[in-house]
Amino acid sequence: MYDDSDMLYRVARLARALRFCRQESVFCEDLTFWQFFILETVDRHGGLPLSRLHAILGVEKSTTTRMVAPLVARGLLVRRKRAGDGRAVALALTEEGRDVCGRIRDCAAGYFAALQERIPENRRRQVFEALALFAQALEETGPGCCSPMGGRVDDCDENSAGGAKDERRADGTDPVHRGR
Repeated sequence: MYDDSDMLYRVARLARALRFCRQESVFCEDLTFWQFFILETVDRHGGLPLSRLHAILGVEKSTTTRMVAPLVARGLLVRRKRAGDGRAVALALTEEGRDVCGRIRDCAAGYFAALQERIPENRRRQVFEALALFAQALEETGPGCCSPMGGRVDDCDENSAGGAKDERRADGTDPVHRGR
C-alpha cells in the first residue's frame, strides 16, 4: 500500500496531466473537453433527454443547463420538448453540431491513439482497468478529505466540471504545482 504522500503526489500528477479536462480549457474547435463530451454523448445516443445527461455527467441540473447553453447558442445542439411530457427537454445535435463533433472525434482519435502507443501493449488492459477502478474509488469516496463520504463531484467547485477543486493559497499560488 502506498503511503499518503505517495498517493497525494500521484493524484496531483494525474490531475496536472488531465488539465485539458478542466471546464475553462479549450480542447478543440473552441470547445472545452466537457462540451465535446456532451456533443459526443448526445450523438452516441441519437439524442438525449436532459435528465439522462445530468446522470451521465454526475452534476446538478443547473450545472448541466449552464454547460449546454453555449452549445445551443452556437447552434451545435437544439432543445426539444419531449413527446408526452411538455416539461421534459431532449437534446439533439444540429447538422453543424454533427460536423463539429465529427472533426473533434477525428482529431481526438489521433490523440488517444498516440496516448495508447505510449503504454506497452501487454499492459494496456491492466492500465485501463486500473483507471476505471481508480475513478470508481474517487467517485465513491467523494471530492476531498474534509467533505462527507459519498459527496457529489460538483460539491467541490462549480467552475470545475471535472470535479477537481482548485486549491490555491490566499496569495494565488498553487501548492501542488509550486506556484503555477
